[in-house]
Amino acid sequence: MLIALPKTSITILSSLFYLKKKDLIQNTIVFSILKITLQ
Repeated sequence: MLIALPKTSITILSSLFYLKKKDLIQNTIVFSILKITLQ
């Protein structure tokens, strides 16, 4: 699944995973916005 994604998407997902440790709520909001944008 991750292999099929563009390199930029993998970088973003990795960044979100890192931010998840810092601020779960903010990460969830960013991920939700990202999902809506990619739809």
